[in-house]
Amino acid sequence: DLGLCDRMGLRPFSIGWQKSAYPLGVPQRRILPLYELVYVEHGRHYHESAASPLREAGTGTVLLNFPGIWHRYGPPDQEPATSWWFLFDGALAVRWREQGLLDPAHPIHKLPNTTPFGRLIKELWRQMVQGQRSLAAARGIMNLLHEWVLQTGRQGRDDRDDTVRTILQAMASTVQAFDFNLPQWCVESGLDYEGLRKRFKEQTGLSPGAYYSQLKIDRVKERLAHGAESVVAIAREEGFEDPYYFSRWFKKRERISPSAYLKLMRD
Repeated sequence: DLGLCDRMGLRPFSIGWQKSAYPLGVPQRRILPLYELVYVEHGRHYHESAASPLREAGTGTVLLNFPGIWHRYGPPDQEPATSWWFLFDGALAVRWREQGLLDPAHPIHKLPNTTPFGRLIKELWRQMVQGQRSLAAARGIMNLLHEWVLQTGRQGRDDRDDTVRTILQAMASTVQAFDFNLPQWCVESGLDYEGLRKRFKEQTGLSPGAYYSQLKIDRVKERLAHGAESVVAIAREEGFEDPYYFSRWFKKRERISPSAYLKLMRD
C-alpha cells in the first residue's frame, strides 16, 4: 500500500486526534522530517515556527508544519481543545511547496466553512477502520489538502526576491553534487554572504545548508522509489563516494535505510 501511495505522490505516516488541555499539544520546539496538517476542531491553539511569529488559531483553523523547520503549537494554559493531526510526505507536497501553495511563512489558515472539512475527516477515519489504511489515509489527506486550497483560495505564488530565487535555481541545477557552496557562489556573484544567508532563511524558513539537504533527500527518495538503479549506483551519482556514509546520511533523515526504503517502494 505504501508503494502505491508514494506513486500517487502522497505517503501518509500518522493520523490521530487529541482532546487536550495544557500542556498537551507540542509545547516545546520540534523539528519533523515530514509535513503536518493540524485541524483545530474545537477551542484555540497557538502556533509558532522558525518561519512565522507566534499567533493564535481558533476553531476551524488549519495549521501547517514543514520538514526541517522547528515549530510548536497547542492550546493556551488550562483551555481544553480538540484537534486532528495528519503527518505525510511525498512528491505532491514537495511540488505544492515549490509552487508556493504550501508556504512556511503562512502556516495558519481559517476555513470559511468547516462542515465539508469535518465530513472529509470522518469519512477518512471510517475508511481506515474498514481496512486499506495506507491508501485510505493517502486519499483522505489529499482530499483535505484540496478542500483547504478551495476554501482558502490559495494560489501558487513566489514572494521571494530575485536573488533568493536565483540561489534556489542554482541549487536545483546542481543538486546532484554532494553539497552547494553558497559562500563561494556569493564570491563569484559579488554578493554579501552573511546578508544573503539571513534573507534566505527569512524567505524559505531554512538555512541554505538545510534547504539544500532537503532538496537532495527529496531527489534521492524519488530515485529510490521510481528508478531502476541500485542503492550504490544512486549514492555515487548523487555525489556520495562512500555508500556507507550515504546510508547513514539517509537513515538519519528518514529513520529507514535507503535499501529498506527502496524495497518498500518497489515491491
